[in-house]
Amino acid sequence: MLVTSLRSLELAQDTVPDALEYRVQELEGEDASMALFRAACASPLADEHTPAARELVQLLYGHPSSIVLLAGQVRDGGAKLNALRQQLVATEPADLELLVGDAELLGRDRKRARSLVASLNLAYQPLAQASPQAAELLAWLGTLPAGLSVAMLSAIFGPDTPQHLADLSLHGLLELQQDSLVLAPPVRWYAEHKLETAVPRERQLELLERTLGALEAFMAACYKQLGKPGAGAVIAASLREEANLAALVRRFERLGAAAPERSSLLARTAMRWSQVRLHGGTLTEATALAARALDLTDGADRADQAALQGELGDLFLRTDRLPEAEAAYQAALDAFTAIDARLGAANTQRARGDLFLRTARLLEAEAAYQAALDAFTAIDARLGAANTHLARGDLFLRTNRLPEAEAAYQAALDAFTAIDARLGAANTQRARGDLFLRTDRLPEAEAAYQAALDAFTAIDARLGAANTHKARGDLFLRTDRLPEAEAAYQAALDAFTAIDERLGAANTHKARGDLFLRTARPPEAEAAFQAALDAFTAIDERLGAANTHKARGDLFLRTDRLPEAEAAYQAALDAFTAIDERLGAASTRSSLGQLALAHGDVTGAFHRLRQVRAEMLQLDERLGAAGQLGYLAQAALSGGQHDRAMLLAGRAWQELAALDDGWGQMLAASTVLEAARHASDEAGVPAAIFAWQVARTLRPVWANKLAPLMEQVLPAEVLASGLPPEALAQVEQRLHQLFEARWQAAMAAGDDPLGPLTPTSQNPPTSGESSSP
Repeated sequence: MLVTSLRSLELAQDTVPDALEYRVQELEGEDASMALFRAACASPLADEHTPAARELVQLLYGHPSSIVLLAGQVRDGGAKLNALRQQLVATEPADLELLVGDAELLGRDRKRARSLVASLNLAYQPLAQASPQAAELLAWLGTLPAGLSVAMLSAIFGPDTPQHLADLSLHGLLELQQDSLVLAPPVRWYAEHKLETAVPRERQLELLERTLGALEAFMAACYKQLGKPGAGAVIAASLREEANLAALVRRFERLGAAAPERSSLLARTAMRWSQVRLHGGTLTEATALAARALDLTDGADRADQAALQGELGDLFLRTDRLPEAEAAYQAALDAFTAIDARLGAANTQRARGDLFLRTARLLEAEAAYQAALDAFTAIDARLGAANTHLARGDLFLRTNRLPEAEAAYQAALDAFTAIDARLGAANTQRARGDLFLRTDRLPEAEAAYQAALDAFTAIDARLGAANTHKARGDLFLRTDRLPEAEAAYQAALDAFTAIDERLGAANTHKARGDLFLRTARPPEAEAAFQAALDAFTAIDERLGAANTHKARGDLFLRTDRLPEAEAAYQAALDAFTAIDERLGAASTRSSLGQLALAHGDVTGAFHRLRQVRAEMLQLDERLGAAGQLGYLAQAALSGGQHDRAMLLAGRAWQELAALDDGWGQMLAASTVLEAARHASDEAGVPAAIFAWQVARTLRPVWANKLAPLMEQVLPAEVLASGLPPEALAQVEQRLHQLFEARWQAAMAAGDDPLGPLTPTSQNPPTSGESSSP
């Protein structure tokens, strides 16, 4: 934006971060100024009037806006140019000091500023005489820095708007950009000044109400377009309107406009706008603007005010301002409860559950979801109840209460189906796929994802379809169907891009990085992670950026770029800590432990991993805590303490079995087998059999690697068909007995396998006889 004075900067400071003063450059040479004047004339300039035009243009000192404004007054080929020049010379604009503010403009600069203000006066005065309504429209546009679409202008100024626009164009005061009316900075400054001096307060209040109403309707229409092709244009429009809404909030405040209906309108407009803004763009400024709007709605209908408070909570949650989110949700809940708005209160309880789940306050999350479910049920709000069943399923999955998760998802699916809420049913099918993937029921997971994809496609829910493509990619990656995984991720990325869903695209870039890392394509992985990081940063998605920093650390660790790995992990840790994401921080500290192991610091790595396990237990993250036992076992192996590694890997296997995590059990059993090879321990054979059997379904590549060992211990018919369930149960029972007996023996001897590891530590004792696998 080009501004001509400090005064213009003052008007722009709320909407232009770090604004600087720029001097509008003069057109070079009289010929350039005359060419612009001729092009902008309201009627073609006659040759006989060219000398008068040159004399006039010389008085404008090459200022483009001044030239265009006066050219707009040319009529009849320029017959009145001499009179126009005389008016320009004779006018000493009283508004000059308002334009230049405290700036000391001397000489030519002051003359340019004077001619600009005089030109504005000479354009405005005949407009105000010929069409007071058009002059009022111009004055109101002065308060809207982003301009307004012609459609919104008609909603504000009525059916005569096209004639008003024609009048503005006739006087050189109109700039139409893609069906939107935008005023150049000098014209906007002048128009806002005329608003203050020429438009009565009551009329300003009326225009304020109409503009807020038009903006609310526009944002509601935008919201319906999200998740569909063309959503990028909708998000861009919401970004443009942010400057207008901020200006309207300032005008509301300046006019002392608080009144019940008007305050409610402001609350509803800000709420609609925040709903759109949640789907794209930087949200920090958006949160501040919504909070500012809320401060002005004391007289609003309490339901409208409570709804805006809830939307503000969503913005705070998205921008990781968690204490503020909690306070906003509590204020919304209190307000809804005070007016017995039970649906609003129920929705807020569910949002509080999401916040508590995000901050690992799991008991509070469960209580909030239960309160929401009870409230929805009491008022027969079946859609709300169905959504809450779905949220409870996510909570139960997060806390490894897998039967409860499955029951909650089934309740959600039944509820959505009963009311023909096909989008909700499709979302639930995708969630069931996640559950089945978590419990190693891979055919069921694939079927659930396919059902979700079919449902999303049938209702043209492209965002849901994109998310499901990504979920299918995760499934294929898990089962080593790598070409299918890559195709699914590409389909997801294409779909997210088509609807400008930047968060989904960023998540998919990260998933593709994981795939490339898995398939030993480090350059492609690094590029994908960088694309993800750039995308997360662009939309201020700090949690996604933190996860991507960690993924980059994993890549650098994998490729022996240890200093870069440490820097990436530290960036992740700082980011997780800044947003109070304790589980992510703990997971990153686990990666730093593995980095220490790569540096050869076995004792330091073991110490770090012990601390992480304690953190995860405090967070009730039992799956992660069990995984740390596996990492501790690897550290013990690296330190040559094979018996301790056996104990730790066995304990990991037991804890993962209690969580019904077959994938994790397979990994733990593989570590047991590795330790047993060094210690000639009898647990090696059943561990190998278990790992082989599970890998046949979950990871055939590993099963193939274990096949030579299996040929030594299993009959040919079992090798061909796999163990029957009864035989596998016996293997699991034998492993459990071995691991439990050894753990208890170690503890009884005073040798805690989780105690500090030192270079001189002795291997804890084991029970039972040893045999070679």
